[in-house]
Amino acid sequence: MIDPECRARLADEQLTFEIRFEDRRMRGRPKGGRRRGSSARFRVHWKADTTKMSEGLQPHPHFWGCLRAGLMETNNPALFREIFKTSLPFTVKIVQIDGRRGRRPNPELGERDRVLADFVEHRMSLDHGYDSAILGTLDQIWATAKEECWRGTIGKKTIKDAYDRRKSENRK
Repeated sequence: MIDPECRARLADEQLTFEIRFEDRRMRGRPKGGRRRGSSARFRVHWKADTTKMSEGLQPHPHFWGCLRAGLMETNNPALFREIFKTSLPFTVKIVQIDGRRGRRPNPELGERDRVLADFVEHRMSLDHGYDSAILGTLDQIWATAKEECWRGTIGKKTIKDAYDRRKSENRK
């Protein structure tokens, strides 16, 4: 996690992701006596290394192995315990901090829509009707997909939406 002082120094930079370390809590109330292992020593070193990274410096080489192990345990704890026969006293998460939620939009979709709309426009310029041009484009894409062994899917609605969206953008 990037400390507030470092964040203030990097005010001009656009930080979009952050590495967060959180203590792993066992089920139930904390028991007295010996603890599983404190993450305090990890937290001190990891905070220093993430601060170094945010300043453009290289973190300690051991940092990358610990980060990979932490992310692996967070994403697949059963596999981690099977391989390493232990669990870490903390969890590691990479989270967005730029205010966005969910997945980022795929930049390829805009280009795909433009190409689909161009195919439909070309067919319409050859005196095909709206529905006929969309179905012809769909047949053309399926034929190409079959030749190239493409297993993806695309439907009539995708082509229709792409063309309609492109037309509405051109009207504005």
